[in-house]
Amino acid sequence: DIGAFEYNVSNTAPTITSVTGAPMVDEDAVYSLDLTFTDPNDSTVTWTVNWGDGQISSALSTGATTTLTHTYTQPGFTYNILVSANDGDLTVFQNELLVPSYAAGDSIFRYEKTTGAFLQEFATANGLDDPIQAIIGPDGYLYVTSEKSDQVLRYNAVNGAFIDEFVSAGSGGLNEPGGLAFGPDGNLYVSSFATDEVLRYDGTSGAFIDAFVTAGSGGLNGPYGLTFGSDGNLYINSYLDSQVLRYKGTTGAFIDVFVSPGSGGLSTPEQMIFGPDRNLYIASYDTNEVLRYNGTTGAFIDAFVTAGLGGLNQTTGLAFGPDGNLYVADHRDAIILRYNGTTGVFIDKYVSAGSGGLVKPVFISFL
Repeated sequence: DIGAFEYNVSNTAPTITSVTGAPMVDEDAVYSLDLTFTDPNDSTVTWTVNWGDGQISSALSTGATTTLTHTYTQPGFTYNILVSANDGDLTVFQNELLVPSYAAGDSIFRYEKTTGAFLQEFATANGLDDPIQAIIGPDGYLYVTSEKSDQVLRYNAVNGAFIDEFVSAGSGGLNEPGGLAFGPDGNLYVSSFATDEVLRYDGTSGAFIDAFVTAGSGGLNGPYGLTFGSDGNLYINSYLDSQVLRYKGTTGAFIDVFVSPGSGGLSTPEQMIFGPDRNLYIASYDTNEVLRYNGTTGAFIDAFVTAGLGGLNQTTGLAFGPDGNLYVADHRDAIILRYNGTTGVFIDKYVSAGSGGLVKPVFISFL
């Protein structure tokens, strides 16, 4: 008799053992990043690097250590580099996901770098009240806007320990802070929703400097998400008018209406980011979409993530991940969804509904 045998062949995921590069680089100089891995099944992997300035590149490994290079063209910014490795079957990440939990949550949730499994809830005390956005600063610490208490709080990015109140309550007239970013001058820029301003604070001490964008400049009405573009200018979504305004990155002077009110169906814009194609992606809360606009002209291109795709309900946070895909926060269902970073096709639920106790996720980021 001839027996039948069944074999199960399993693949072990690669392990990223080292990601090393200089902490600083000069403008227009070549930056080098050394990447090493181990994998008992495969001798090569495909590395993907999100350089933090909107650009993403991929390359096959050239041995145990591979060096990838990139040129940063805008001086003064802090960039958080994200890395993943794929052996043909399995992908592993170098970076974890951070998700502020708004309202009833009043905390920050941390999720495992590759699987999206819940790791930690932190910032549950120390006055954090309605967090909106958490970003890494030039000092490697985590800066979080607290909308209801009118502060920016600072935490240890590794263990979540509270450090201090970086921007004190109401400093410079801060009222309902939302989005924040470190600018090319190393200072911190914070949207002040209730006063229709963007306020600037010393990037080292947190002391108030000035109203970088003055109240209502250019028609600003409810500033919320903000980001600096590759042109060095500041882009701010005017939440109550569903438009995006552009301001000179060195002076705060109004330049133009970059995305006109309601363009492409935009309604109550939340987080916005420039993608690897250099176009602008905006979370459109009311329409359950991610809309894409020309990164040079602001003209509407398409609904990159179409309405309700994958169950998307009340779009808030956006981030291109270590694998180059787009991660989107579903505010209503407390889910983080993953979409193909090139086509917008739905892939899966990266963070399952309410994982770890998550409620009402807002702006998201990998670190």
